[in-house]
Amino acid sequence: MLITREVDYALRILRALYVEGRMTTSALCEKEKIPKAFAYKIIRKLTAAGYLTTDRGADGGVQMRTDLAGESLYDLMCAVDSRELVNNCLNPDYVCENRENRDCCTIHEQLREVQESVDDELKKRDLRSLICGKET
Repeated sequence: MLITREVDYALRILRALYVEGRMTTSALCEKEKIPKAFAYKIIRKLTAAGYLTTDRGADGGVQMRTDLAGESLYDLMCAVDSRELVNNCLNPDYVCENRENRDCCTIHEQLREVQESVDDELKKRDLRSLICGKET
């Protein structure tokens, strides 16, 4: 599946914070129906990628660090480590018998073109537009 549950939850977290501003993780989880353990994991990744800031303590919480302009769905998928490939043979670590026995595998080349098209489309999807439901 191209949009994993983790990417879906990341989008929900960003949407909630974009609309509501600073929130506690508990409030985020309740509002967006995200399991806490999963939310903490995703929030760590989004913070490391520069999307969020977190503050501990009584006045702590999670808030947006960026307005998401210029950030793409592709960027988000890479940030949460869930960029999916259309076929495993596109993974550089994958050992393909067909590529070992030939100079070039036509299937691999065709799928590489499909992957590039998918990646290009994901790169066109601005996160702010996606979250707000309109072009920005």
